[in-house]
Amino acid sequence: PLCVTLFFKIDFGQKQKENFNKKIIAVLPFANFNETAETEFFADGITEDVLTQLSKISDLKVISRTSVMKYKNTAMNISDISKELGAGSILEGSVRTSGNKLRIVGQLIDANSDVHIWSETYDREMKDIFDIQSDIAERIAAALNAKLLPLEIKLMEKNNTKSIDAYTFYLKGKHHYFNYTEEENEKAIELFKKALKIDSNYALALAGLSDSYGQKVTKYWSTGEWIDSALTLGKKAVALNPD
Repeated sequence: PLCVTLFFKIDFGQKQKENFNKKIIAVLPFANFNETAETEFFADGITEDVLTQLSKISDLKVISRTSVMKYKNTAMNISDISKELGAGSILEGSVRTSGNKLRIVGQLIDANSDVHIWSETYDREMKDIFDIQSDIAERIAAALNAKLLPLEIKLMEKNNTKSIDAYTFYLKGKHHYFNYTEEENEKAIELFKKALKIDSNYALALAGLSDSYGQKVTKYWSTGEWIDSALTLGKKAVALNPD
């Protein structure tokens, strides 16, 4: 009689690891290494500013602020965050301030291999904050072999204000704005106004104030004339800084 032997290959569900594009980058919320939570706004502001600088590089795709802020103080590992966001590179860092001294630590991680691509510690004075943000973006571009166009370098090195005090009020305003309550929106308005008292041509503060005025109508049911004020300020912001 004919004897037939059958062999079966059993698949236990192991899947090949997915490799994400390294030029898709997520900037995780920078950790606040100060002793008090009062400076939390500064770490959040640095996160957003670095994200904004990187988004000026056309050869990179940067995950939005809305998507990354949910990972603030998260215990998730880099691999899981990468899978959720589809990002091949993860930037994480920390901020510590003391008087006019500033320490920013940044490290770029290849999410596919969990290997550090780039890391740097900046021990500088507060007045150097804008140069640090540009330097981080340029070094990340180099680490990822991203093309940097001359116009993009020019945009990254352009400062919106020369006043650290105005910048600080602006960051505080954004911090309150993103809490999305009517009371916090009013606090944001006052802080944007303080920034503009110091630097009346600070386009980002004008844009923030414009946005907050718009929120008064669209979210918090204030009267329609606030929209006129929002439009006036918004047009002025764009006129001052078309970029």
